[in-house]
Amino acid sequence: MTLYSLRKHNPDLDITLYRYDSEPNKQWEDEVAQDFHSYNGQDYMELVPDLNIKIEEWTCPELEGVTPSHKSNIFKWQMLGQEECIYFDMDILFLRDIQPVVDLVTQTLVSVDKWLMIGVLGSTGNNVFFNTAYKNCFNIFNKNRYQSLGVENIYNLLYGGFAYNDDGSVNWGYITGRDIAADISNTFGVTINNLPKDLFYRYDHKEISRIYTNEELDVSGMVGLHWYGGHVMSQKYNSILTKEYTDNTFICKLLKECYDT
Repeated sequence: MTLYSLRKHNPDLDITLYRYDSEPNKQWEDEVAQDFHSYNGQDYMELVPDLNIKIEEWTCPELEGVTPSHKSNIFKWQMLGQEECIYFDMDILFLRDIQPVVDLVTQTLVSVDKWLMIGVLGSTGNNVFFNTAYKNCFNIFNKNRYQSLGVENIYNLLYGGFAYNDDGSVNWGYITGRDIAADISNTFGVTINNLPKDLFYRYDHKEISRIYTNEELDVSGMVGLHWYGGHVMSQKYNSILTKEYTDNTFICKLLKECYDT
């Protein structure tokens, strides 16, 4: 539905899906789950060419124990460091065209509220911040941590040991007290545009379970709903939601509207 809804609302957009080989193994100790070891629904890949979407193979540099989720982070930092592009995670239901995002891409587009959110990012290419994040992947990788190459990679670059508690967990008290966007700009000398949280993250990881209830939620002005594919409720519904399946949850309503219009 990420690709379907993106194309539906952006008929002329140049879209490329990058793929890579990987074993469906879970190495990390966090409770977060992902499709590659829990999804048992239909494989829709054969329908992607019908959407006029290019598919390209990407080869991930060798790292022992790297999973598909870790590889996706290596890819995003590498691509954003080198190319002019907008990166989207594959757990977004688009609700309208992405022009508000395009308009915000100057040199470096990130999304920061109290913490960094990396499902939507943009770059004009040749970007020292994203390139440094890519190179740091090979210094910081920990297969036992789901976000070791994701947000923790950036926190490590910015704050070093201050980003962690004595037990190795992320020091959220320190992180949320920082101006992360300003710290990125000052550390790497890049121009930052901060993507407003409301465009994709109005219902963040602490509230995402609400989309699986009958509550009527406000999505006005949102470009897309980032539904946090690793969330336990998202994993439950991801395998059973099809255009034939209906119930009264809010996410089903949005999916039906996407299919029917």
